[in-house]
Amino acid sequence: MTKRSYERPRSLFVHLIILVGYTLVWYNLNKPYNRELVWWNTCAIALVYSSVYLAVRNLFWRVIEKKIIPRTFIFQMLLLYGILYMTVLTLLYLLPRSSTHVIYKSHLPIRLDDLLLGTLPFFVRYSMYAIFSVLIERHSYLQYLKWRAKRRLASLKNEISAMQRSLHRNELQQHIRSGSSHGLGNLLQELYDWTDPGKASALPHMEVIVHYLLLGFSNYEQSAYMSLQREIDMVSSLAALYDDKIRGRLAITVDGKVAGRKIPRFLLLSLAHDVVKHTDWSSPHCLVDIQIGVTDESFVLHIQNTRAATANWHTGHDGTGLRRLRDNLDALYPGQYLLHHDMDGNLFELHLEIHYLRN
Repeated sequence: MTKRSYERPRSLFVHLIILVGYTLVWYNLNKPYNRELVWWNTCAIALVYSSVYLAVRNLFWRVIEKKIIPRTFIFQMLLLYGILYMTVLTLLYLLPRSSTHVIYKSHLPIRLDDLLLGTLPFFVRYSMYAIFSVLIERHSYLQYLKWRAKRRLASLKNEISAMQRSLHRNELQQHIRSGSSHGLGNLLQELYDWTDPGKASALPHMEVIVHYLLLGFSNYEQSAYMSLQREIDMVSSLAALYDDKIRGRLAITVDGKVAGRKIPRFLLLSLAHDVVKHTDWSSPHCLVDIQIGVTDESFVLHIQNTRAATANWHTGHDGTGLRRLRDNLDALYPGQYLLHHDMDGNLFELHLEIHYLRN
């Protein structure tokens, strides 16, 4: 026995209803031409052709299911016809001729060859009905299975996409929280270093930045993007917070339209904080230059600053802040950004380009 290729649909009840309906139609069509046709004759004939139909249907389904080979099917069909022939012949001899006149005229002698020619078309006709019904049913069922499989596949694709979006969202949230932690750590360190009571005037700026960083931990605002103007405002608050050291030397030059433009959250604030930490503000020749270029297709950020001699920069490869920046950009703009930095003596330079429409 070979492995089943198709699952047989459970439709026997439907076929029984079809056979009952067919019997009623057959009775109404034949009643005007055979007034001696009574209900029990009709039921007997219906029982015979229904048995042939259901038996052939079952046999042919076994062929479809590859449970039997075609040669076995033909042999079983011949055996089934032999059973039908012998059953009709037995009934003709056992029952009164007046009871069997519907299938064999009562005034004619019973001849085996006539009975053979009479039952063979009957058997072939209902066998063909059964075979055609199986083919139609199989085709319809396969189409249904294909439709169900496509629907299930679409559902799985949606589930996979939702899972990927969830994983991506979780990854972005981790980057956001990492940026929040880094910024809060820097601010806490600044608080520990405060010894001058005159710095109390900078507390409002501290509160603004802390509130902005804490939003990265909140459950109600987890967007990975923030408006460019909001980030510029945060840098302004940062400059005001460190004004005793910076003295107005931290500013941003913007070329292009700022309104409506969004960038990765904490991008400017984090980089500006690194500039504040590592710039040699004590030098009269201190250089700090932050330039932003905005177009419909790209966002360009260029930073130059004079490195303090005691700054903990890693020459030749990314520091901790730059690694965090690359991870964030990989998550938000995979394959759509260019980032490089350079150290020339005490001059640090960073260049970032984000191409929004790059395929």
